[in-house]
Amino acid sequence: MSDSRYSFTEAPDRVYDRLIARATRDELTGCLVAGHSASKQTGYSVIGWSENGQNHTELGHRVVWMHAHGPMAEGMTVDHRQGYCPRNCVEVTHLRELPLLENSRRNKGSDWPLGQLCSRNHGPEHQVLVDRQTRTGAHRQSPRCSECMKIAAREYKAANRADVNRRNREYRARKKSGLVPSGRG
Repeated sequence: MSDSRYSFTEAPDRVYDRLIARATRDELTGCLVAGHSASKQTGYSVIGWSENGQNHTELGHRVVWMHAHGPMAEGMTVDHRQGYCPRNCVEVTHLRELPLLENSRRNKGSDWPLGQLCSRNHGPEHQVLVDRQTRTGAHRQSPRCSECMKIAAREYKAANRADVNRRNREYRARKKSGLVPSGRG
């Protein structure tokens, strides 16, 4: 379930050392701000290296996390714990490991307590992976709450049904008043 742009592999110590050597401390926030290039799309620091003839690219905060804690478990990602941290902060105490669902939920502004799958308190047994197509056409799987998806489908059908019924009533009223031809000749 890894993002193909980044390796999710542990970087060698020399890469971590290079990342930290170019970082500067923000005295106001306590953030350790990476001095390496930042992704134009996301603003996260990105660092690359070559090893055994292969090129690797990884986000700076993931390099720091994996250096301190080892590889991330499948389905997990590293998140900036502090709300005021810039995306290129690599201070390990400002980071935490989260399930992808909780991290993506936070990024969409739907922040409810950690460990809770959805805003309606459905348990983790309702988590399913849903295939979706990204803007670039790539197919990815996103974790969703199956119960919330059922509720949303019922609400959509109810709203659609009410709209169809309203249009049918309007059509019958127009037909009764002679504004709509009968259709038979």
